[in-house]
Amino acid sequence: MENIVLVTHSSEATGGGEDDFLRLVKYLSKRYNLYLIIPNGPRAQLLSEYAVDYLITRFNIFPLSKSSVKSYIKYILVSFLRSYDILKFLIKKKKIVISYINSSVCFSDVLILRFFRIPVIICIKENIQPVWIRKLIFKWINYFSCAIIVISKFLKNVYFEDTGNNNAYIVYPLIEEELYRKIYDNLKTFRKTKDGKLVLLNIGVICNYKAQHLLIEAIKMTNLVDKVKLKFIGRVTSHKYFDYLNSIKHNCEIEFLGELKKEDTIKEIYDANCVIITSLNEGFSITVIESLFFNKPVITSNVGIVPEIIKHKENGLIYKTGDSGDLADKINLLFNDNSLFKKISESSNKSILSKFNLDLSLKKYDEVIKLYKK
Repeated sequence: MENIVLVTHSSEATGGGEDDFLRLVKYLSKRYNLYLIIPNGPRAQLLSEYAVDYLITRFNIFPLSKSSVKSYIKYILVSFLRSYDILKFLIKKKKIVISYINSSVCFSDVLILRFFRIPVIICIKENIQPVWIRKLIFKWINYFSCAIIVISKFLKNVYFEDTGNNNAYIVYPLIEEELYRKIYDNLKTFRKTKDGKLVLLNIGVICNYKAQHLLIEAIKMTNLVDKVKLKFIGRVTSHKYFDYLNSIKHNCEIEFLGELKKEDTIKEIYDANCVIITSLNEGFSITVIESLFFNKPVITSNVGIVPEIIKHKENGLIYKTGDSGDLADKINLLFNDNSLFKKISESSNKSILSKFNLDLSLKKYDEVIKLYKK
């Protein structure tokens, strides 16, 4: 079998990009010899089992939203160290026909791969901010890569506007319908919440651009504050922001669950009455897809791929991004209109199954690899 290199940005236990990478690794391991470059994390050991050889390297993600100069300098310094690790790892490897980078936040790895004359395919999953930095990164990627994969029409349009390249391949994120159905069947007798309160769930790392404060602010403006429990799933990446969330919660009942394993996260989705997305910036949210699959109403900010999935008042509700008052209005609307709640719940699952097909997405990845390998 031919040799290929796969690089990922994260080995965390949860996350849409992380889930995609694991499924892709499983699929490609039956067709190629895999050399994996992966940061340390909960999934690193599992990923390594599918590789002929692997490198556990430094965790280094480019800041997605406006950050300090210190953050950017740290990224550059760690990039040099990471490139040295990759150099030592690849220098004695036999002919490698192509490489795939799972996220545009690993754009610095492109240079070392091109040093070995390895063609590079990059998957863009993020809408990096601020815009001027995103444009620089996308132009860098456009120059050094042989092909671009994006996970939504939205990101394809952004990439085209920034680079003038309209040839990016759209491959929607990978949804393991069979696995989800198995988990769903096992959960039919599960009901964790016993106190009679409505559970509103938010999933995402705890940081400014995920904007969890909007949900706390919004629930205080509704007529449901005494009837609701807010749950937040995700590791804390900004302790300053986490402290801020605790300072504004006041009389709200809130539970921070931290980072959970996939099945535990799905249990919480199943247990929730509604899933709320508060992100200010998002390329794609796997949470939206998982929630729709389990027939959970979704209230979401209008970011990223949302307009491609959610039809307002049909399979979810969309509020004005960053507007806690509008979010409060949508929460009141959903829980004070039983017919709307039922309509949205019943139409959620069927709205995603035709677009997010695991087999079609995996075959698309393989087609792009075969097209550009040397």
